[in-house]
Amino acid sequence: MRKIISLVAPINLVVSAFLFGQIEPIPRLLNLSSSETFAGQFADGTEWTHESMTFELGTFSDGVPTYSSVVGGGGFSWVNADTYNNVTISWETIWFGWIDDYYGTGQPGYVGAFDGNFNLMSNDFPFGAGNQLYIWGYTSPDPADNPEWILFTNPSWTVPLLEPLPNPLAVLYSLTDPGTEIVEGFGSMILGSGQHLISVAIPEPSTYALIFGIGLAGLLGIRRLRR
Repeated sequence: MRKIISLVAPINLVVSAFLFGQIEPIPRLLNLSSSETFAGQFADGTEWTHESMTFELGTFSDGVPTYSSVVGGGGFSWVNADTYNNVTISWETIWFGWIDDYYGTGQPGYVGAFDGNFNLMSNDFPFGAGNQLYIWGYTSPDPADNPEWILFTNPSWTVPLLEPLPNPLAVLYSLTDPGTEIVEGFGSMILGSGQHLISVAIPEPSTYALIFGIGLAGLLGIRRLRR
């Protein structure tokens, strides 16, 4: 009985100190990956390459944007865990290359995979416990470059609560987790023998506004003619 009490008492002291801010939480290892090869294509049907696409883990500080708000110049409040001062990331694209018969007998495909280990250091905003995590793939993060983007998530991809006691087990997130989905408007994903990801073109905001303006002017012209 004395041995049990001697073990419980230090744990209670640690928890109490953590609750009162006297002990810093222990960092937690996160692993997020594609888990298997996937085919990636641009909107025009050409294949992604290792050099063309960059993937980031992160979240949004001001809510998940819509496609129309982004191309309309409304902003994209993305917070990249790689540059956020409380999270350290070692992100790696494992490889991209051709695999024979990926699309069927005699049909090679240019496919790839990625894997990232993330050392979560703090639950400070916007990486509070329970907040949703996303993976953003892009050719450029700047809409002015007319990039192609893809954005996906999963209801189970949430930030874990850091605790005062070490946990050696990594939190695992995978594209193959049931329920993984593309955020509406930012690409598409076809499931089969492997993921088939298709990015979408993001028009430069001023170009989009010009196109919208021309469309609106045409609509007004039609109304005038009808009158």
